[in-house]
Amino acid sequence: LSLSLSLSLSLSLSLSLCHTHLQLFKIGVNKLQEACVNLKVLDLSKCKRLHSPTIHLPKLKKLDLSDTPITAPSIICPHLTHLAISHCHLLSHADILSCLATSPFLHGIKMCSLPSCTDSTIKALIRLCPNTRLLSLSGTGT
Repeated sequence: LSLSLSLSLSLSLSLSLCHTHLQLFKIGVNKLQEACVNLKVLDLSKCKRLHSPTIHLPKLKKLDLSDTPITAPSIICPHLTHLAISHCHLLSHADILSCLATSPFLHGIKMCSLPSCTDSTIKALIRLCPNTRLLSLSGTGT
């Protein structure tokens, strides 16, 4: 996987449906973070090789991890305003809270079809993300 320096000027990147080799994908995500420090929007939805990512992009505003097999993600994106983790069936209640706790400026959150999303998750969300204006919870059972 090769990333050119021109990506550092990019504001949006979609790797949706990426099914590359696992080790190559990890290297690619790490290189992406080095080369694309100005990235504002990142779509990794449906990337079946994404398991426990560390995403450290200081200017990122929108992140889509929907329909991925992630567990224990580490999201270090202080300006994140929109997060999509719908259909991430392996996320635990603690994983969800971890995603929310590191992103206090979230305005839009999509958490559809998360089996581990409970009433206590929603109560924590209200406390951790007071700026939330759009919340999608269909299929969570709450």
